[in-house]
Amino acid sequence: MINDNNTCLLCNHTFHVKDNFRKHIECCKLIHATKKQRQQEEDTLSDTLPSQREMYNIIQHLVLKCQNLQKDIQNLKQVAYTRKTKQVSDWISEKNGSASNRPTVDFHSWMKSVSVTTKHLENVFMEDLLYGMKQCLHDYLEKSNTILPICSFQEKANTFYVWSENEEDRRAYCWQLLSMSSFEKMISLLMHRFLQEFTKWQIENTEKIQSCEQEKEKNILCMIKINGGKMSDEKRISEMRKWLFKKLAKPGCP
Repeated sequence: MINDNNTCLLCNHTFHVKDNFRKHIECCKLIHATKKQRQQEEDTLSDTLPSQREMYNIIQHLVLKCQNLQKDIQNLKQVAYTRKTKQVSDWISEKNGSASNRPTVDFHSWMKSVSVTTKHLENVFMEDLLYGMKQCLHDYLEKSNTILPICSFQEKANTFYVWSENEEDRRAYCWQLLSMSSFEKMISLLMHRFLQEFTKWQIENTEKIQSCEQEKEKNILCMIKINGGKMSDEKRISEMRKWLFKKLAKPGCP
């Protein structure tokens, strides 16, 4: 199993440092032992227990091997991530260079056409503003039968690309990264739509609201919910970003 060249005859691995070679040998014996050999060792265990020095060498070698494996895994993950993110970038470049399969409406116009209904208000009254907003966007996405002007990929967490006006050429449109500030404006716009719809709802239901103290109290609770309740705008935006990403993200470029 050993020779003068510090090469293990079991796995043919050559070591430049003799001490590392000695540590390897004890471990390699265990790995390459046949079932019959292991059974024989168990039968004579009391007579063939490794010495403390041999045990130390085995443990040291296994720890080193484990560390090297962890580095290899990390490197493979990094390579895979780089390859996947490049695929996303290539997809964006390819789609921007193609005249086919483009959204028929740009992202900002698409968002402006989102409608908040009485049903969505009731979602807020039953739960909270975050739930109502999710239901509103869910319904809007589900009824769309054209290419959406917004997309995301699992390779780039919580990142969105939108079909929008080209910043370098205002006459053209292209797929581009949606900035955090633009996403915040998008959610703020949706929140404002809910407030507008609630105001209309109040006017239409003024008589009912004023009919008794119980209805007045209900209206106050609804006002608190429609204005966001105890949840901060930052938290709501963050939750909407995670939810929308999961809703849109594809496993790889389409």
